[in-house]
Amino acid sequence: MPIYMCRWENGDISFVSAMSKDGAIWALDEVGAATAGMLYAVNQFMVHLTLDDHGELELESLGEDTEHFIRDVAYPILNNVQAEMVSVDAEGTDEAQKLIAEAVEQERMRLWPENDGGGVR
Repeated sequence: MPIYMCRWENGDISFVSAMSKDGAIWALDEVGAATAGMLYAVNQFMVHLTLDDHGELELESLGEDTEHFIRDVAYPILNNVQAEMVSVDAEGTDEAQKLIAEAVEQERMRLWPENDGGGVR
């Protein structure tokens, strides 16, 4: 069964396994009003979860291919800024953190419809 990534207008992402995009949209209704244009087929998906001392699951990490896919598809602005920081060896600097914070804000707003100021799911 295919896995789809939904990139919400506010920058969040969800993953769902469904037989079709229509099925994914139906399943994602418990999160928000997804559309076909918000969905991307995921070819390789890996997630590592840990069980904490309270019986809750916590995200430990994503598979390398999964993380690259997410960064490339869902967060291209942030991905470019982070790649630039690596190329100029500026990771961890105050300037890098400022640029990353700006990129995160841009990612959270870039898919909002211009006419309603929304983006709320």
